[in-house]
Amino acid sequence: MQAALAYGRWTPGSGTQDEPIANSGYLPASTYYVESGSFLRLNNVTLSYNIPKAVSEKLNIASAKCFITAQNVYTLKKFTGFTPELSDDTPTRAGIETNAYPTTRTIAGGINVSF
Repeated sequence: MQAALAYGRWTPGSGTQDEPIANSGYLPASTYYVESGSFLRLNNVTLSYNIPKAVSEKLNIASAKCFITAQNVYTLKKFTGFTPELSDDTPTRAGIETNAYPTTRTIAGGINVSF
């Protein structure tokens, strides 16, 4: 995406382009740099299954449960950055993605057994 921004920018004689002209760090106030922060996230999911009593008795255990849990399963967003959740507390940078890291996805599973 960065290469497309660099090579697709406006230059004299290039005609109409979607990307603004390159500048020396001065970014004027513009809605060009504003994106929608709307998102829908499936964040925490746990699925579990209790092993039937007949099976657990054959294995000489009181009970057993298998489970799988996941965090940050899916995020539906139009935002092109890492995450639409921007948490900068500084009033002049609120809503601006600075030093943001991608939100990690975690998947874990296990078995709970009682004897």
